[in-house]
Amino acid sequence: INAEYMGKWLIETGGANPAVTMHDGSSVFDWAVMGGDIEVMDYLSKDSRVDIFAHNRFGCTAIHWACATGHLPACRWLFQRGLDFSVLNNSGHGALEQAAWKGRREALNWLLLDSDGPQLRHQLLLLDVDGHSIGTLARLAGHHELATWIEKLSLALGSGKNIGTMPCQIIIIVIMSHHHRLHY
Repeated sequence: INAEYMGKWLIETGGANPAVTMHDGSSVFDWAVMGGDIEVMDYLSKDSRVDIFAHNRFGCTAIHWACATGHLPACRWLFQRGLDFSVLNNSGHGALEQAAWKGRREALNWLLLDSDGPQLRHQLLLLDVDGHSIGTLARLAGHHELATWIEKLSLALGSGKNIGTMPCQIIIIVIMSHHHRLHY
């Protein structure tokens, strides 16, 4: 029995509520995302009771779970449905921080550099609420090679070097938002 079949049976026959949440507000949909189960994500997203855009009490979304687990098909599925990959949780962590902390290089490549991804390079300059950069988070989690790669991208961005096709306007906005977060 696969998860999609079991989920359908529980909802359609057993009357299970697909909108039920854990004590922190994480949902059944979030668990499907964490497992990278696209069929279950598709099934649940068609139920009007399921909010694929929901945040838990820590501000985490399905995006945080997809990036932390490194499931690129789940990331792409969420991106194609218009979820905002630039959203930060209460700790100032977003898609990049989650992927870096868990050592998900493939996910970071997609998030930062792939033309079919959200291209979040502007977020490399942001610090979390504890003052940690994305590279620092990767290093603290023991992902030293990944941290070095992130730090090189961050330095290139901070120095104004061309690290891709990022428009200058985005760099200015990011530097301004980075300045704002540090001083307020």
